[in-house]
Amino acid sequence: MYFSELFPTLVGHSDQSNLVNETLELAKEYLSDDNKIFKDWAYRTTYSYPANDLVDPRLKNFCDVIRNSCSEWLDLNKFPPHPIKNINIFFNEIKENQCHPRHSHPNCHLSGVFYLSTPEGSGDFCFIDPKPSFNVLDLSGGKYLGRFRIKPSVGLFTLFPSWLEHEVEHSSCNEPRISAPFNVVFDL
Repeated sequence: MYFSELFPTLVGHSDQSNLVNETLELAKEYLSDDNKIFKDWAYRTTYSYPANDLVDPRLKNFCDVIRNSCSEWLDLNKFPPHPIKNINIFFNEIKENQCHPRHSHPNCHLSGVFYLSTPEGSGDFCFIDPKPSFNVLDLSGGKYLGRFRIKPSVGLFTLFPSWLEHEVEHSSCNEPRISAPFNVVFDL
């Protein structure tokens, strides 16, 4: 018998520890400025004040990693190269009892997260199986569990299709977890 994996979802990850210090310093600067804080969420975020290397040249190295990773993702998925129209980076600070419920990133092509500070107990990042009937029959312990958990670590860089639903679980520690989520739109 031959088996084929149908409709795979390519999710990338890499270690970008070399960028943590410069990006964390910038994240703390942005997160300490109340004028850049989006007030509608239950934690500190600069979501309404997105940045990139055109807005802040100090993000050039981070944006270069995003660009290169997006190019690799397109290539591995057999898409032709597309120039990037826009990169939006924002910074999140999640503290004890805070989370970000299940969501996706509409009007974007690719999204990702770069972890800058990940104290123990700061909550896992979970991808949700995009197949609507994934839980019809639970085989408990097999390959398809409905969720794919990532324990965040400092320097972890992820990249995924923006339509892929995900969530950040509740944090159980006093120290903040700081991350740099981003969204990418291609010029089609």
